[in-house]
Amino acid sequence: MKFLKFIAILTAFIQYSCSENEDLLFKQNKTDINVWLGQLNAPIDSGNFNFSHIVDSKDSLMFNYRLLGYPLTSDLEFELEAFEGNLDDVQFEFSKYVINAGEYQGRFPIYFLKPENFNHFKENAGKIKFRIKETDNIKSGALELSTLTVILQNGLVIPAHWQTAPLYYLSLSRYFGTYSAVKHSLLIQLSGKTEFRIYSNRNATINDTEAMSIAEATNYKDLGKNYLIEYKKANNNRGLLDENGLEVTFP
Repeated sequence: MKFLKFIAILTAFIQYSCSENEDLLFKQNKTDINVWLGQLNAPIDSGNFNFSHIVDSKDSLMFNYRLLGYPLTSDLEFELEAFEGNLDDVQFEFSKYVINAGEYQGRFPIYFLKPENFNHFKENAGKIKFRIKETDNIKSGALELSTLTVILQNGLVIPAHWQTAPLYYLSLSRYFGTYSAVKHSLLIQLSGKTEFRIYSNRNATINDTEAMSIAEATNYKDLGKNYLIEYKKANNNRGLLDENGLEVTFP
């Protein structure tokens, strides 16, 4: 079912990714807008936001937009609205979303706030959905590209790409092996990163500034191996154990 849903989303995306010069598909000054998470050319069903990664009480999640039609001759401002999910458990802010004259696609942020002593979503993940706030002049685009579904978490959880390899990406397990929270913490410590994704096609993921190259992933893996060697030397040849009592290793 997930594969079929992905095909449906990708098909809708392709349908609305045609050139602005294709007169048979578009009408000038049309103000239907597609929105989606993921990359400009690789939409995903849902995105993740982890409150445990917020350092200064506020962080953002980027979404993509595309105007269905020719670039406009004047600026167009649109708004989002939250309409479903844990609306009472999360604080968020919208930016000012303006599509400048002559443009038709891009990326904008949604800001999430983390109050002091925020404890939601530690045991169970939450969810919130956003959509275009429709007016007489502005409408949502294709059904498959009309909702921003955000999974809300607040703690160390297995990255979405650990076992799976979405389009244009590689699985993390290919370079880091079996997942454990201890290994995850070690990778954060060694790399300074909190988001872990490995791209296989840089041109297709150019806007994903958090994704790492194969060379970077290999380097972090080697850093992990060296750390574990030194850990054993300092602990009478006892290896670092994970939360299940198993020794942490890298492929």
